[in-house]
Amino acid sequence: MTAMELIIEIPPCDWERIVDRMPTSERQTLGKHCDSIAKHAAMMATYLEMREGFGCGDQSHQDAVKAANKVGKKVWCDALGYNAFAPVRV
Repeated sequence: MTAMELIIEIPPCDWERIVDRMPTSERQTLGKHCDSIAKHAAMMATYLEMREGFGCGDQSHQDAVKAANKVGKKVWCDALGYNAFAPVRV
C-alpha cells in the first residue's frame, strides 16, 4: 500500500493525532497531493460517466474530456480555492 493509499484510509477521528506529528512542510505537501487527488477523481468519474453510456450511450472521448475539464475546473477553483486550472488536452 502506498503512502497516499494509507492516508486515504485514515479515519477522521485519527487525523489530529497523525497531523500533529507531521512537520509543517510534510503537511503542506500532503495537502497539495490530496487536492490533486480530489480534482483527478472528480474528473475521472465524470469522464467514465460520459464514456460508459450512462443514460445516453457513449458520448465520445472529446465530449468526455470537455465535461471532465469543466468539473475539474469547478473542483479546483471553486471548491479548493485555486485561481488557475490547466485543462486536459484532447
